[in-house]
Parts: sequence; C-alpha cells; structure tokens
Amino acid sequence: MSDRAHAWPEIYIDGIGWVTFDVYPERTDVPAPTPVDYDLEKLLGELARNDKTAGVNPEGQPLRIPWALLGNGLLLLLAALLLAAYLGKIYRRLAPALAGGDAYARRAYVAVLDRLSEVGAPRLPGETRERHAARLAGLSPALGELTRLHLSAVFGGHRAERADVTRLARRVRVDLRANVPALRRALSILDPIAWLRTR
Repeated sequence: MSDRAHAWPEIYIDGIGWVTFDVYPERTDVPAPTPVDYDLEKLLGELARNDKTAGVNPEGQPLRIPWALLGNGLLLLLAALLLAAYLGKIYRRLAPALAGGDAYARRAYVAVLDRLSEVGAPRLPGETRERHAARLAGLSPALGELTRLHLSAVFGGHRAERADVTRLARRVRVDLRANVPALRRALSILDPIAWLRTR
C-alpha cells in the first residue's frame, strides 16, 4: 500500500563510496491515515455482491428481526407501567388510613387533591392552595375549610384533629358525588395517572 511504501536512497561520499541512509521524517504535517476496518470492508463487499446475509450468519440463513418478541416485550413493558401507575394510585388513596399523627392530615389532604385531579380540577401551576380552594368553591364548598385546616397544621403549627380531617375529607367526596356527573366519576376511576397532576 502507498501509505506504507518506503525507500532507502544512497549517496556517494568520496573515499567511502555509496552509503545508504533513511530519509523518513520523525514528524510530518500530513495527518496519520485512518486505520482500515477490515470487518467493515468485508461486510460492505458482501453487501455490494448482494449477499442478503451480509456474511453474519454462518448457516447461510438471512438475518431475521424477531418482531413478535419485540412486540411482546413492548406490551409487557406497557402493562408493567400501567400496573405501577394503578398501584401508585391505590397506595395514595389508602395512605391516610395507614398513617398516624400529623401525617394523617397531610395524606388525607393529598388524597382529596388526587380525587380533584381525577375529575379534572387539579391545582394549576403557580396557583396557591387557597386560590385553588376558592376556584373550586362551587364544586366543593368543604374544600376551603379542609385547605385552611391543612395549612394551619403544616405552617401554623396547630394540630389537626383526625376526626375533623376525616369529616371534611368525607364532605369533599360527598360534594364531588353531588356536583360531578356519574360518567365523569366512573371514568376517573379508570384514569391511572391523574395523581401525577396533583400539586
């Protein structure tokens, strides 16, 4: 190959004769050539000869993409994600019953917000909890009182009584049953990711 060619010239010196010497430079301005990928050259040659296997299958069988296996794997992945979303929804719905003390009030309030997200009334980005409750006063009058109780417990240092939180959360659920159409409530049960919109 021309990139590996080399020559040894000779020079005549009086009294000595012809002397061979190497003129190969230690450094050069020409960049080094890209190394040849022989496997790629072989593959491209087989493709140019219209070899359907591209030389990768020793049995001579054409390469087959397992579409059914890939499709089943994708369906399993989607089913696992859907199951995880429903489990998250169920956990958040049951979390108040599993909590005690001050955590009960916080989790009960979040469970109410999840229900509101399910029926299409989540808290908007940048909206305060008080404004959210005021905006939804027509949908659930009890939400404002529950929000005040929650905020006084979280930021005011007042203890929220479990009975009060339970009563107000139940009133919000009653309000939603009265003010949200039954079909909308039924469809909200099927929504696995509404709780991701809760703020």
